Amino acid sequence: AAPGQSLVRFYHYYQSAELLGGDFFHIIPLSDFSVGIFICDVLGHGVRSALITAMMRALVATYRNLAKHPGRLLKRINQKFCQMLNHHPDSIFATADFLYIDLQSRRFRFASAGHHVPLLVNRQKNNCHPLQIDEDQVGLPLGILEKSEYGSAEGIIDIGDMFLVYTD
Repeated sequence: AAPGQSLVRFYHYYQSAELLGGDFFHIIPLSDFSVGIFICDVLGHGVRSALITAMMRALVATYRNLAKHPGRLLKRINQKFCQMLNHHPDSIFATADFLYIDLQSRRFRFASAGHHVPLLVNRQKNNCHPLQIDEDQVGLPLGILEKSEYGSAEGIIDIGDMFLVYTD
């Protein structure tokens, strides 16, 4: 749909601590009724972190076919990320969240790799709360352990709901 006719709208604000940083987000249009949102915070700042974010964005694009299954998507990205950094002498990792929204079914699915949990603002009920995910479903940050598992949580969305996905 044209941006003015879309049922989904995105607003963002980004301010890096330095000229180059390790925080980024990527919005992935998946169909006329579904979208994926990936947000990531790479350890550190500067050129190294910026290069890692470019790698991470490429991995998200490569495995976009797993978007309906956020836990599987994060698991696959983590495996490849660990393999790419296998012999790197420094500790490099990233926290991340992936949120899949399907307007046709009015549901969302969510997975976390140690990142800040998004907030759901329900305008009809006039409340705001973090997305609910069991602690044992949250995986380690990406790049720490190749065999990490990532669970998913899901929920229902109402007309007018808003997700607040953020990083530091």
